[in-house]
Amino acid sequence: MFWDILRKDLKRKKTINIVILLFIILAAMFVASGLNNVLTVVNGTDYYLNQADIGDYVVLTQQGDGGVPELLDTCQYVKDYRMDHIMYATKGNIKAEGKELDMANKAMIIESISESEIHFFTKDNKELTKVPDDCILCSVKIYDYFYGDRRIPGNRCHESHRNYGL
Repeated sequence: MFWDILRKDLKRKKTINIVILLFIILAAMFVASGLNNVLTVVNGTDYYLNQADIGDYVVLTQQGDGGVPELLDTCQYVKDYRMDHIMYATKGNIKAEGKELDMANKAMIIESISESEIHFFTKDNKELTKVPDDCILCSVKIYDYFYGDRRIPGNRCHESHRNYGL
């Protein structure tokens, strides 16, 4: 079809149609490459999530397991699951020196590194496997901290990579 249009335009000597045809061909190439990128990313994301052993669903319960393990054990569609024990802290239950911390619209999930399936890395890109007993690590970007900040007196926390450190 494109070649028929091009042949007729060359006979009539109308070059504007040739320019329009070239733009149409370029647009078709850009659309095709964009669709190819979308398909590649969608397939790659699924592969990554499978390799990282990230589940399809997350269930959070408070004060016990809420009967979730029994429900999952009896469900025929559940192949496997894992449980991470966490603490969920909000503005009302975090205090430093007897005063509530300014955590407007923020919450913290506190989890043991040794029990977690997530891998944390230090600033030197080494895996963080142990945290001192009197130390916590939190996201620097979320809480506007800088590496080495000591907001709570007396802690001996060290920095870590990927925005984790206090």
